Amino acid sequence: MFLDQLLFEKSDLLSRRRGFPDTELPSLVMMINPRVYLHYNYTGKLDHQPTGDPKTIAFLVVCSFIILENLTVLLAIWKNHRFHNRMYFFIGNLALCDLLASVAYLVNLLLLGEKTLELSPVLWFVREGSMFVTLGASVFSLLAIAIERHLMMIKMRPYDASKNYRVFLLIGTCWLVAVLLGALPILGWNCLGNLPDCSTILPLYTKKYVAFCIIVFILLLLAMSVLYARIYILVKSSSQKVSKHRNSEHAMSLLRTVIIVVGVFIACWTPIFVLLLLDVACERPCPILYKDDWFIAVAMLNSAMNPVIYTLASREMRRAFLGLVCGGTRSQ
Repeated sequence: MFLDQLLFEKSDLLSRRRGFPDTELPSLVMMINPRVYLHYNYTGKLDHQPTGDPKTIAFLVVCSFIILENLTVLLAIWKNHRFHNRMYFFIGNLALCDLLASVAYLVNLLLLGEKTLELSPVLWFVREGSMFVTLGASVFSLLAIAIERHLMMIKMRPYDASKNYRVFLLIGTCWLVAVLLGALPILGWNCLGNLPDCSTILPLYTKKYVAFCIIVFILLLLAMSVLYARIYILVKSSSQKVSKHRNSEHAMSLLRTVIIVVGVFIACWTPIFVLLLLDVACERPCPILYKDDWFIAVAMLNSAMNPVIYTLASREMRRAFLGLVCGGTRSQ
Protein backbone atom coordinates (compact mmCIF):
# COMPACT_ATOMS: atom_id res chain seq x y z
CA MET A 1 0.00 0.00 0.00
CA PHE A 2 2.85 2.35 0.88
CA LEU A 3 4.58 1.52 -2.41
CA ASP A 4 1.40 2.23 -4.37
CA GLN A 5 0.99 5.61 -2.66
CA LEU A 6 4.65 6.51 -3.20
CA LEU A 7 4.44 5.36 -6.81
CA PHE A 8 1.39 7.56 -7.42
CA GLU A 9 3.00 10.63 -5.83
CA LYS A 10 6.24 10.29 -7.79
CA SER A 11 4.36 9.56 -11.01
CA ASP A 12 2.39 12.76 -10.44
CA LEU A 13 5.69 14.61 -10.08
CA LEU A 14 7.03 13.03 -13.28
CA SER A 15 3.87 13.82 -15.21
CA ARG A 16 3.93 17.47 -14.16
CA ARG A 17 7.64 17.72 -14.97
CA ARG A 18 6.92 16.32 -18.46
CA GLY A 19 3.77 18.38 -18.93
CA PHE A 20 1.40 15.39 -19.11
CA PRO A 21 -2.27 16.11 -18.31
CA ASP A 22 -3.71 14.68 -15.08
CA THR A 23 -5.95 12.35 -17.10
CA GLU A 24 -2.85 10.44 -18.24
CA LEU A 25 -1.56 9.92 -14.69
CA PRO A 26 -3.28 6.52 -14.09
CA SER A 27 -1.84 5.09 -17.32
CA LEU A 28 1.59 6.44 -16.39
CA VAL A 29 1.37 4.67 -13.02
CA MET A 30 0.39 1.43 -14.76
CA MET A 31 3.43 1.57 -17.05
CA ILE A 32 5.98 2.09 -14.26
CA ASN A 33 7.67 -1.08 -13.02
CA PRO A 34 7.37 -1.13 -9.19
CA ARG A 35 10.68 -2.93 -8.57
CA VAL A 36 12.75 -0.64 -10.78
CA TYR A 37 10.92 2.38 -9.36
CA LEU A 38 11.61 1.26 -5.77
CA HIS A 39 15.36 1.01 -6.38
CA TYR A 40 15.57 4.37 -8.16
CA ASN A 41 13.59 6.04 -5.40
CA TYR A 42 15.70 4.46 -2.63
CA THR A 43 19.03 5.57 -4.14
CA GLY A 44 17.76 9.08 -4.90
CA LYS A 45 18.27 8.49 -8.61
CA LEU A 46 14.57 9.09 -9.24
CA ASP A 47 14.89 12.80 -8.45
CA HIS A 48 17.96 13.14 -10.68
CA GLN A 49 16.65 11.48 -13.83
CA PRO A 50 17.99 13.24 -16.96
CA THR A 51 15.51 14.59 -19.46
CA GLY A 52 15.55 15.17 -23.20
CA ASP A 53 17.51 18.40 -22.89
CA PRO A 54 20.13 19.80 -25.32
CA LYS A 55 22.86 17.90 -23.44
CA THR A 56 21.18 14.57 -24.20
CA ILE A 57 20.70 15.55 -27.84
CA ALA A 58 24.39 16.49 -28.07
CA PHE A 59 25.36 13.10 -26.62
CA LEU A 60 23.15 11.37 -29.20
CA VAL A 61 24.85 13.27 -32.04
CA VAL A 62 28.31 12.38 -30.70
CA CYS A 63 27.34 8.70 -30.38
CA SER A 64 26.14 8.67 -33.99
CA PHE A 65 29.44 10.20 -35.11
CA ILE A 66 31.42 7.59 -33.14
CA ILE A 67 29.43 4.80 -34.78
CA LEU A 68 30.26 6.17 -38.25
CA GLU A 69 33.94 6.57 -37.31
CA ASN A 70 34.38 2.99 -36.17
CA LEU A 71 32.29 1.62 -39.01
CA THR A 72 34.78 3.32 -41.35
CA VAL A 73 37.67 1.60 -39.54
CA LEU A 74 36.01 -1.80 -39.95
CA LEU A 75 35.33 -1.17 -43.64
CA ALA A 76 38.92 -0.06 -44.22
CA ILE A 77 40.30 -3.23 -42.62
CA TRP A 78 37.84 -5.46 -44.45
CA LYS A 79 38.51 -3.96 -47.91
CA ASN A 80 42.32 -3.89 -47.69
CA HIS A 81 44.09 -7.25 -47.87
CA ARG A 82 47.21 -5.61 -46.45
CA PHE A 83 45.32 -5.19 -43.19
CA HIS A 84 44.45 -8.90 -42.99
CA ASN A 85 46.96 -9.76 -40.29
CA ARG A 86 46.91 -10.33 -36.55
CA MET A 87 47.44 -6.78 -35.34
CA TYR A 88 44.82 -5.26 -37.63
CA PHE A 89 42.36 -8.01 -36.70
CA PHE A 90 42.82 -6.95 -33.08
CA ILE A 91 42.42 -3.29 -34.04
CA GLY A 92 39.29 -4.21 -35.97
CA ASN A 93 37.95 -5.95 -32.87
CA LEU A 94 38.63 -2.82 -30.81
CA ALA A 95 36.74 -0.78 -33.41
CA LEU A 96 33.85 -3.24 -33.13
CA CYS A 97 33.90 -2.84 -29.33
CA ASP A 98 33.82 0.95 -29.68
CA LEU A 99 31.00 0.77 -32.22
CA LEU A 100 28.87 -1.51 -30.04
CA ALA A 101 29.63 0.58 -26.94
CA SER A 102 28.33 3.64 -28.78
CA VAL A 103 25.21 1.77 -29.87
CA ALA A 104 24.63 0.60 -26.28
CA TYR A 105 25.06 4.12 -24.92
CA LEU A 106 22.79 5.54 -27.62
CA VAL A 107 20.07 3.06 -26.64
CA ASN A 108 20.68 4.00 -23.01
CA LEU A 109 20.13 7.67 -23.86
CA LEU A 110 16.91 6.88 -25.72
CA LEU A 111 15.57 5.05 -22.65
CA LEU A 112 16.16 7.82 -20.12
CA GLY A 113 13.71 9.31 -17.66
CA GLU A 114 10.33 7.67 -17.22
CA LYS A 115 11.20 5.16 -19.96
CA THR A 116 13.76 3.67 -17.59
CA LEU A 117 11.04 3.15 -14.98
CA GLU A 118 8.94 1.26 -17.53
CA LEU A 119 11.64 -1.38 -18.04
CA SER A 120 11.42 -4.76 -16.37
CA PRO A 121 14.45 -5.73 -14.24
CA VAL A 122 15.56 -8.16 -16.96
CA LEU A 123 15.48 -5.47 -19.66
CA TRP A 124 17.25 -3.07 -17.31
CA PHE A 125 20.02 -5.64 -16.76
CA VAL A 126 20.31 -6.15 -20.53
CA ARG A 127 20.54 -2.39 -21.13
CA GLU A 128 23.21 -1.75 -18.51
CA GLY A 129 24.94 -5.10 -19.01
CA SER A 130 25.59 -4.31 -22.67
CA MET A 131 27.84 -1.44 -21.56
CA PHE A 132 29.78 -3.74 -19.24
CA VAL A 133 30.11 -6.35 -22.00
CA THR A 134 31.60 -3.89 -24.50
CA LEU A 135 33.88 -2.41 -21.83
CA GLY A 136 35.02 -5.90 -20.82
CA ALA A 137 35.61 -6.90 -24.44
CA SER A 138 37.73 -3.77 -24.96
CA VAL A 139 39.88 -4.43 -21.88
CA PHE A 140 40.32 -8.12 -22.67
CA SER A 141 41.18 -7.27 -26.29
CA LEU A 142 43.81 -4.75 -25.21
CA LEU A 143 45.30 -7.41 -22.92
CA ALA A 144 45.27 -9.92 -25.80
CA ILE A 145 47.15 -7.43 -27.98
CA ALA A 146 49.70 -6.90 -25.21
CA ILE A 147 50.24 -10.65 -24.86
CA GLU A 148 50.54 -11.11 -28.64
CA ARG A 149 53.06 -8.27 -28.94
CA HIS A 150 55.04 -9.62 -26.00
CA LEU A 151 55.23 -13.13 -27.46
CA MET A 152 56.18 -11.74 -30.86
CA MET A 153 59.04 -9.71 -29.37
CA ILE A 154 60.30 -12.71 -27.39
CA LYS A 155 60.19 -15.20 -30.28
CA MET A 156 61.28 -12.67 -32.94
CA ARG A 157 59.42 -14.59 -35.63
CA PRO A 158 57.93 -13.10 -38.81
CA TYR A 159 54.19 -12.98 -39.28
CA ASP A 160 52.59 -16.36 -40.11
CA ALA A 161 49.21 -15.96 -41.80
CA SER A 162 48.45 -19.66 -41.29
CA LYS A 163 47.99 -19.03 -37.57
CA ASN A 164 45.23 -16.45 -37.92
CA TYR A 165 42.80 -18.93 -36.40
CA ARG A 166 44.51 -18.34 -33.05
CA VAL A 167 43.67 -14.65 -33.30
CA PHE A 168 39.98 -15.33 -33.92
CA LEU A 169 39.97 -17.91 -31.12
CA LEU A 170 41.48 -15.34 -28.76
CA ILE A 171 39.02 -12.63 -29.87
CA GLY A 172 36.13 -15.05 -29.41
CA THR A 173 37.38 -15.89 -25.92
CA CYS A 174 37.55 -12.17 -25.07
CA TRP A 175 33.91 -11.72 -26.03
CA LEU A 176 32.81 -14.89 -24.23
CA VAL A 177 34.43 -13.80 -20.95
CA ALA A 178 33.04 -10.26 -21.39
CA VAL A 179 29.50 -11.60 -21.92
CA LEU A 180 29.79 -13.82 -18.85
CA LEU A 181 31.01 -10.86 -16.79
CA GLY A 182 28.17 -8.63 -18.00
CA ALA A 183 25.59 -11.38 -17.43
CA LEU A 184 26.40 -11.96 -13.74
CA PRO A 185 23.68 -9.56 -12.47
CA ILE A 186 20.95 -11.11 -14.61
CA LEU A 187 22.10 -14.53 -13.39
CA GLY A 188 21.52 -13.49 -9.79
CA TRP A 189 24.35 -11.26 -8.57
CA ASN A 190 22.19 -8.17 -8.06
CA CYS A 191 20.60 -6.22 -5.21
CA LEU A 192 16.94 -7.01 -5.90
CA GLY A 193 15.40 -7.38 -2.46
CA ASN A 194 18.48 -5.91 -0.75
CA LEU A 195 18.21 -2.14 -1.12
CA PRO A 196 21.03 -1.15 1.30
CA ASP A 197 23.53 -2.99 -0.92
CA CYS A 198 22.50 -1.15 -4.11
CA SER A 199 24.76 1.09 -6.16
CA THR A 200 23.61 4.70 -6.54
CA ILE A 201 24.78 5.04 -10.14
CA LEU A 202 23.39 1.63 -11.12
CA PRO A 203 20.44 1.14 -8.73
CA LEU A 204 19.79 -2.55 -9.49
CA TYR A 205 23.47 -3.56 -9.26
CA THR A 206 24.98 -4.63 -5.97
CA LYS A 207 28.01 -2.63 -4.89
CA LYS A 208 29.98 -5.87 -4.58
CA TYR A 209 29.51 -6.60 -8.29
CA VAL A 210 30.50 -3.05 -9.27
CA ALA A 211 33.62 -3.27 -7.07
CA PHE A 212 34.49 -6.69 -8.52
CA CYS A 213 34.29 -5.44 -12.12
CA ILE A 214 36.33 -2.30 -11.47
CA ILE A 215 39.02 -4.25 -9.60
CA VAL A 216 39.24 -6.78 -12.46
CA PHE A 217 39.56 -4.00 -15.05
CA ILE A 218 42.20 -2.14 -13.01
CA LEU A 219 44.27 -5.31 -12.51
CA LEU A 220 44.11 -6.05 -16.25
CA LEU A 221 45.19 -2.50 -17.10
CA LEU A 222 48.12 -2.82 -14.66
CA ALA A 223 49.09 -6.12 -16.29
CA MET A 224 49.01 -4.42 -19.69
CA SER A 225 51.22 -1.60 -18.44
CA VAL A 226 53.78 -4.13 -17.16
CA LEU A 227 53.73 -6.04 -20.45
CA TYR A 228 54.24 -2.93 -22.57
CA ALA A 229 57.03 -1.75 -20.29
CA ARG A 230 58.71 -5.14 -20.76
CA ILE A 231 58.21 -4.95 -24.54
CA TYR A 232 59.84 -1.51 -24.57
CA ILE A 233 62.83 -2.88 -22.65
CA LEU A 234 63.11 -5.83 -25.04
CA VAL A 235 63.07 -3.50 -28.04
CA LYS A 236 65.75 -1.28 -26.54
CA SER A 237 68.01 -4.19 -25.61
CA SER A 238 67.70 -5.98 -28.95
CA SER A 239 67.43 -3.11 -31.45
CA GLN A 240 70.07 -4.60 -33.74
CA LYS A 241 68.32 -7.95 -33.81
CA VAL A 242 64.98 -6.33 -34.59
CA SER A 243 66.44 -4.26 -37.41
CA LYS A 244 67.25 -7.41 -39.36
CA HIS A 245 63.57 -8.06 -40.04
CA ARG A 246 62.05 -6.32 -43.04
CA ASN A 247 58.79 -5.62 -41.25
CA SER A 248 60.36 -4.43 -38.00
CA GLU A 249 59.63 -0.75 -38.70
CA HIS A 250 56.01 -1.54 -39.56
CA ALA A 251 55.66 -3.69 -36.43
CA MET A 252 57.11 -0.97 -34.21
CA SER A 253 54.72 1.56 -35.73
CA LEU A 254 51.80 -0.69 -34.81
CA LEU A 255 53.26 -1.15 -31.33
CA ARG A 256 53.42 2.61 -30.80
CA THR A 257 49.84 2.91 -32.02
CA VAL A 258 48.60 0.30 -29.56
CA ILE A 259 50.52 1.86 -26.66
CA ILE A 260 48.86 5.21 -27.43
CA VAL A 261 45.47 3.48 -27.60
CA VAL A 262 46.05 1.90 -24.17
CA GLY A 263 47.18 5.24 -22.71
CA VAL A 264 44.12 7.06 -24.04
CA PHE A 265 41.88 4.24 -22.79
CA ILE A 266 43.29 4.59 -19.26
CA ALA A 267 42.98 8.40 -19.35
CA CYS A 268 39.35 8.32 -20.54
CA TRP A 269 38.08 5.52 -18.31
CA THR A 270 39.90 6.38 -15.06
CA PRO A 271 37.36 9.10 -14.04
CA ILE A 272 34.34 6.76 -14.27
CA PHE A 273 36.30 3.98 -12.53
CA VAL A 274 37.09 6.37 -9.66
CA LEU A 275 33.44 7.49 -9.53
CA LEU A 276 32.22 3.88 -9.34
CA LEU A 277 34.70 3.11 -6.56
CA LEU A 278 33.41 6.20 -4.75
CA ASP A 279 29.89 4.84 -5.24
CA VAL A 280 30.97 1.59 -3.59
CA ALA A 281 32.70 3.38 -0.70
CA CYS A 282 29.96 5.91 0.10
CA GLU A 283 27.49 4.64 2.69
CA ARG A 284 25.17 7.48 1.76
CA PRO A 285 24.74 8.80 -1.80
CA CYS A 286 27.28 11.54 -2.55
CA PRO A 287 26.03 14.46 -4.71
CA ILE A 288 28.70 13.84 -7.35
CA LEU A 289 27.29 10.37 -8.02
CA TYR A 290 24.28 12.00 -9.69
CA LYS A 291 26.61 13.63 -12.26
CA ASP A 292 27.64 10.26 -13.69
CA ASP A 293 26.45 11.15 -17.21
CA TRP A 294 29.41 13.52 -17.63
CA PHE A 295 31.86 10.85 -16.51
CA ILE A 296 30.34 8.36 -18.94
CA ALA A 297 30.61 10.96 -21.71
CA VAL A 298 34.36 11.31 -21.03
CA ALA A 299 34.69 7.52 -21.21
CA MET A 300 32.83 7.47 -24.52
CA LEU A 301 35.34 9.98 -25.92
CA ASN A 302 37.77 7.07 -25.95
CA SER A 303 35.68 5.41 -28.66
CA ALA A 304 35.78 8.65 -30.67
CA MET A 305 39.54 9.11 -30.30
CA ASN A 306 40.65 5.59 -31.28
CA PRO A 307 39.85 5.97 -35.02
CA VAL A 308 41.72 9.30 -34.98
CA ILE A 309 44.72 7.57 -33.39
CA TYR A 310 44.66 4.79 -36.01
CA THR A 311 44.57 7.39 -38.79
CA LEU A 312 47.31 9.64 -37.43
CA ALA A 313 49.64 6.78 -36.52
CA SER A 314 49.31 4.70 -39.70
CA ARG A 315 49.99 6.00 -43.19
CA GLU A 316 48.27 2.94 -44.66
CA MET A 317 45.16 3.56 -42.58
CA ARG A 318 45.08 7.19 -43.73
CA ARG A 319 45.19 6.04 -47.34
CA ALA A 320 42.40 3.55 -46.68
CA PHE A 321 40.21 6.22 -45.05
CA LEU A 322 40.82 8.63 -47.91
CA GLY A 323 39.95 5.87 -50.34
CA LEU A 324 36.64 5.24 -48.60
CA VAL A 325 35.78 8.94 -48.37
CA CYS A 326 36.74 9.61 -51.97
CA GLY A 327 34.71 6.81 -53.46
CA GLY A 328 35.92 3.42 -52.30
CA THR A 329 39.11 1.58 -51.53
CA ARG A 330 40.67 -0.94 -53.83
CA SER A 331 41.79 -4.23 -52.44
CA GLN A 332 45.53 -4.18 -52.22
